[in-house]
Amino acid sequence: MRTALFMWPNRTLYFGPLQHLEAHVYGAAIDGNARFIPDPRISEVIKLTRAEPDRNFGETFLANAVHVSPSRLRHLFRAQTGIAYRRYRTWERLLSAARNLHRVDNLTRAALDAGFSDAAHFSRRYRDTFGVKPSFVFRNLDRFEI
Repeated sequence: MRTALFMWPNRTLYFGPLQHLEAHVYGAAIDGNARFIPDPRISEVIKLTRAEPDRNFGETFLANAVHVSPSRLRHLFRAQTGIAYRRYRTWERLLSAARNLHRVDNLTRAALDAGFSDAAHFSRRYRDTFGVKPSFVFRNLDRFEI
């Protein structure tokens, strides 16, 4: 389900369901009133994934890193963020590919550097997530901000 985009101060636009992820990173209020208190284990998983979006962190590796079982990690991640870890990892890779594209001006190279197996994989994930082909979005842009 896609929701309206919202602005985060000095940040890119994010889809509404990812507000909890932003709260993990910035410790921000979700609804403007109550502050969301993130689980430090999930915050660590998010930090690891953001630091290296091209790395294929498995759930077992991440679970060991935060001292929980893989099934507990899946449960905690979804409960804290509202999405599955694999979906989050794809989101981070899409953002990383967009940043890479800004740097290298080659869609295939940007996709590979972000951890996608090939440009077609990146294009499918981009289209599934945003509803348009990445070439449609990026082909006529000289430079853009992420």
